[in-house]
Amino acid sequence: MIRRFPSGAAPCHATFRPSRRARARRLFAAARGAALLSLALLAVARAEAQSASPAPLAITPAELFRWAEQTLPQWFAGAAQETRPEPGVLRRSYPASGVTLWLRGDALSVSGGPFGALPVPVGSVADYACDVRGPACVPPRLTGTPVDRIRRPGEPVQWEVRAEGDSLRFQWWRDGQAVPGATGPVLLVPAGGPWAGAKVQVTVTNARGTVTSPPVSLVLRQAPDVARAVALAVAQGCVACHALDTPGAGPPWRAIAAAYAARDDGAEALALSVSRGSAGTWSAVMPAYPQLTLQELALLSEAILSVAP
Repeated sequence: MIRRFPSGAAPCHATFRPSRRARARRLFAAARGAALLSLALLAVARAEAQSASPAPLAITPAELFRWAEQTLPQWFAGAAQETRPEPGVLRRSYPASGVTLWLRGDALSVSGGPFGALPVPVGSVADYACDVRGPACVPPRLTGTPVDRIRRPGEPVQWEVRAEGDSLRFQWWRDGQAVPGATGPVLLVPAGGPWAGAKVQVTVTNARGTVTSPPVSLVLRQAPDVARAVALAVAQGCVACHALDTPGAGPPWRAIAAAYAARDDGAEALALSVSRGSAGTWSAVMPAYPQLTLQELALLSEAILSVAP
């Protein structure tokens, strides 16, 4: 399967080794002006991207062909000849340019002319819905963004994004570099260790625009450093509401630890609760501490969990 590399605002631009496929991508991008038809490798099912939209915009192959003939007449003009060389495959040739469009199910390829003898993948019919329908296309909008992660070394890490819009395309970034093959709404890293401290973002794109998620990161769990954690808690005023075993304005540290210790994501969930604050979890409303860094939140959560009964 294939994808089109996101155009528009993005943390960086990826570079590719020149090849026949790369030259084909440049030819398409030049014809479009905005690089909305540029090509790249896809490693995740397009169905995931389409499922992010509550009301996907649909087009037929015939609509796509008409749009291509109007938009790229240098390759798709003149009388077209259609054949079906095998079941489920449509071959649409343009003798004037020597270019052929191939449709296998929903997957679209192009060959001949400047693209070479072998078909080059250029997306699916659904990928071009926004290009064909124009103003009817709903621009991308983030409805759920990735969050910071706290994991043990060697544990897998997963980030997710939720978005609305038509014909959405995704690209994940690590420290401003595109992650190869990471072109779906979920990024799964089998072992998160090498990603510790990296800035992770995702761009969501269609023909109407691009949106980029705020950067998030990963901190690896370490042995509790109680002395540093206590100093931080004192500096932030936490001890005014919390004690080890005695209830005060807030619950005791040990009670908090007991509530999170059995969870696989206990350190991360506790850190998130400290950062955002909580209401309804305990008898008192816990204030938020957005000023704390992810490293400081991890330090506090590990120390709190260490006193679990």
